Amino acid sequence: MRKDELITLLVAVAALQTAPLASPLSAGHHKQNTNSNVNNVNNIVFQVDNNSAMSISLGSRKAKRRAVTAARRARIELNSLVREREELHKQVLRLEAPRRHAQEDELKRLKRRKLFLRDKMAARQQRARELEATNTGDSAHDTVVGSGGFANVYLAHRMVLPTNDDDAIVTGEPVAVKVARSPLDNAALMQEANFIQRLNRYTGFVRVHHRETLDLEHTGVGAVVMDLLGPSLEDLWWTVTAGAGGLTAATVLRLADDLLPCLMALRSVGLVHRDIQPANILMGRTGRFRRIPHLIDFGIAAEIGGNSHSTDENAVARHAFSGTPRFASVSALQQHGGGGTAADDLESLCYTLAFLLTGTSPWSQYEDNAITNKQTEGAWVLSSLKATVDPFLLCGEELKNEPAAIAIGSLLEHARSCQTEQSEPNYKECRLIVKKALKDLQESSPNKVLPRRFDWEDTTTWSEETGVLVNELYSSEES
Repeated sequence: MRKDELITLLVAVAALQTAPLASPLSAGHHKQNTNSNVNNVNNIVFQVDNNSAMSISLGSRKAKRRAVTAARRARIELNSLVREREELHKQVLRLEAPRRHAQEDELKRLKRRKLFLRDKMAARQQRARELEATNTGDSAHDTVVGSGGFANVYLAHRMVLPTNDDDAIVTGEPVAVKVARSPLDNAALMQEANFIQRLNRYTGFVRVHHRETLDLEHTGVGAVVMDLLGPSLEDLWWTVTAGAGGLTAATVLRLADDLLPCLMALRSVGLVHRDIQPANILMGRTGRFRRIPHLIDFGIAAEIGGNSHSTDENAVARHAFSGTPRFASVSALQQHGGGGTAADDLESLCYTLAFLLTGTSPWSQYEDNAITNKQTEGAWVLSSLKATVDPFLLCGEELKNEPAAIAIGSLLEHARSCQTEQSEPNYKECRLIVKKALKDLQESSPNKVLPRRFDWEDTTTWSEETGVLVNELYSSEES
């Protein structure tokens, strides 16, 4: 290993020493066996990136003790590097002394050596400054990547501790750590982690790697480590449309075809999500998962036919309404947080798809009142509008004959029939509806070919390290 590589690792290791002990949380995109969540847990620490509010590390006690030991060794190595830097500086000074009697070739060799030493010293000085900034907190930055009704989500990194004392700590993939805002929210957060773990073997969901209770400011708050994903459909919709208009029919239908299996997976494990909306559907962060939508935020999820509220009564009192009025099912609006059937999730998905296609909804002028009066007349007015809207006019009069609008209307009609008959949705039939719409759209397209890319793929990308959006089109125009 080169010395400059070692210094890079030392920077990462030293950050562990400065952080209070805490607990890890990580989840992934892959179909994996749940047993893989605990493999070699004593070698893994999840380090939350420094920020002004919190700097914590999560993992088993043994892992955190080993991290402290490794950090001590890192400081010893750094001191050695500082001494070497000073020696290099002395060599540079000696090389700069006049050498009147040296041969011309020797002078050239010495000058090249001097430049090499200067570059090497400059690199090490930079690394030393980075390490010093990490230890003093000068490099702190806000790492809150999301927030919910009872928890904040922080950016973190998975660090694998050495099995051999002579090896270095390896900084691995970025992850997300969801931390409860107070001990009153612990039960809701841990219930969410339990629900997510049921879905580990299905594509389109994150995977929980670790959970524990943290002693932050002398309070025991829960924390869960999950995979870090990319941007939400809400963010991507804004990026493509600037808040005016909708996505193309091909993009919306492909998203529908990917999300229906997620609803099928939820039903297979006996869960209902109860808050399906564009903000809770995230694209993957890396590789082929960047084209796969993932359903997140199970904070108000429930057992089908079971208790539709959080197990924490205090959390229920503070977050009384479950769901988002614009996308909530009629049942959820009328029951103030009900909507505990698979058909309710399908209904919410229909409202989500219709919004992505049009950029609006038939009841948009009533949403503000419903949001501010979630348990009073506002929610009832909104629920009555949703209950009476023609499914095939959900996307507007001008689109009623388009394949995408017809498919969304057919899905909403199916969801309503399931609620009336108290039956489960036929997801095989739902997918056939979507695939037929895709085929009809292809037949009506020029050259009978549909674009293979999502709308945002030609103008937008996001960082594989942080999942943050980067609009390439705007960046190139500004430059």
